[in-house]
Amino acid sequence: MQTKTATDLFRYWQSAKGEHVAPLRNRIEPDKIRHILGDLFILEADERGDIRFRLAGTRLCALFARELRGVTFDSLWPYEEMDQIAAEARGMMATPRPVLIRAMGLGAQHRRLGLEGLLLPMRAKGERVDRILGALAPLERAAWIGAEPLHFLSVERIRHLAPDHAGPSPAPNPPRLRENPLSQAVRRVLHLAVLEGGRSD
Repeated sequence: MQTKTATDLFRYWQSAKGEHVAPLRNRIEPDKIRHILGDLFILEADERGDIRFRLAGTRLCALFARELRGVTFDSLWPYEEMDQIAAEARGMMATPRPVLIRAMGLGAQHRRLGLEGLLLPMRAKGERVDRILGALAPLERAAWIGAEPLHFLSVERIRHLAPDHAGPSPAPNPPRLRENPLSQAVRRVLHLAVLEGGRSD
């Protein structure tokens, strides 16, 4: 793992799960990982089996300049990679195992941003995994982050980890630059949504 976000989340997940295959959802205490909450998300399967965002942190939503709750996870990836990403998420619920993803974020004007993603199994009760706790954090500093959205992600590498994996200590997450006015404006409107309908007079 190369980011502090992924490493801190993985270590917390290990401690929360104990001897089980995955931690119970009610054992996850946000206060203990508050410094990385903005990069975290939770996925769940809907009635059709599609994997969707149940929750998404503010920094993650800011990367795409939109609210991700309810969005399918595979829709963030190009068409030719959607089946692979969906299969990894569904596979985790069937056979719990941490997944580390190295991705490239692609934006307008040929913008590119290296990212590290982490998917971790989570359960409601018993040993059945029905949620995925995840993180997505930039590998580098870029002045345009938060001001210009990513359009989609592209897989560079997928790695399956052992639950007791312990890799080398990562470099700290890239320092965040001071936000410019456009970036601040994007963040202010992320909580708003435009609804069709209403008065027409």
